[in-house]
Amino acid sequence: MRASPGFNIVDMVTTIEWYEHFLGFECTFCVPGESIPPYAIVEKDNICIHLSFDRTNSLAGTGFCYIETENIDELYETLNEAGVIFVREIENSSYGMRDFVIKDYEGNKINFSMSQT
Repeated sequence: MRASPGFNIVDMVTTIEWYEHFLGFECTFCVPGESIPPYAIVEKDNICIHLSFDRTNSLAGTGFCYIETENIDELYETLNEAGVIFVREIENSSYGMRDFVIKDYEGNKINFSMSQT
């Protein structure tokens, strides 16, 4: 099995660009024939995030996903130098993980985590 989180988005074009620029994702799918795609998929390694245009602007920026990674300190420094907005700085958590949380362009939260064991 594989899970792919989905986020509601208002500014699809800028959000795709944000994922490409800051996180190194690639847009692998956009609904064809649309100047502003109502649906897109960005991917990197084994991570696939679905982006859906929020016509009502009522759900955009309310999403959350959890990504386990390696080299968490290196990733943190890279994102910090790039100017990403942190919701929670890197720390060793009581539940055995070293992690931090960022916001994407729309305000969706992404938690990056690595096991301390």
